[in-house]
Amino acid sequence: MAANEQPSGKKNSFAPNEIDMLASSIAFDVKDLDSFLPVLVDKIRTLQVGSVSVKNKKRIFGSSNLEKATFGVGDLLFQITPKGNGLLPVCVISKVIGGVSVKNQQVTLEEWLKELVVEMTTHAVQAGRDRAAIERALGIDL
Repeated sequence: MAANEQPSGKKNSFAPNEIDMLASSIAFDVKDLDSFLPVLVDKIRTLQVGSVSVKNKKRIFGSSNLEKATFGVGDLLFQITPKGNGLLPVCVISKVIGGVSVKNQQVTLEEWLKELVVEMTTHAVQAGRDRAAIERALGIDL
């Protein structure tokens, strides 16, 4: 069963292949990070799974660079600072319980993206199932 399909065969409200496209975005070069991260932020916002927070660094003539992005999915926070240690980004996965960070783990960019995609996919599928259950309970046939 695809990530965007319900057990009954109905599709949830996520656009087809959005999560698969996000997963395929993992293969990229670190030098492309400045263009990749804003696209990733926009893609995750369109999925409407979890939360997205960004901090931009203002530059001359009104342009801005992404300074830090945080994605909240379930009880995990995925933080990335593109210009962390020299040219390599700093990627941290934190487990948050009751608003308190109980575990912070710095990982490679590849590990960070893989875990983010796994969590996003899991929560998107669950959200689709929850939505379908609510529709059935209310007698809504969409």
